[in-house]
Amino acid sequence: MNELANLYNSGIIYVQYIETGDTEIKQKHLHYLHKIEFSKASRQKILKIKNCDRLLVFCSIMCNDCRITLALLENIRQILSFSCL
Repeated sequence: MNELANLYNSGIIYVQYIETGDTEIKQKHLHYLHKIEFSKASRQKILKIKNCDRLLVFCSIMCNDCRITLALLENIRQILSFSCL
């Protein structure tokens, strides 16, 4: 359990994570980041989130499904960033 706590405490943010990939990989990640758009109703639901805890996410920089999931989570984080300050 200590190992997970250490990973959680030493994790990196999305921007740092995509910097670990080469230029092509970064472009693929940013493509999904900018492609995802939430409807107004979805944005309103996201803004109702009151708990602003961090998440520990395991993924592969090369995995396409991970790119989509991380882009989705990063977009949610960006929406919440002002309400979680």
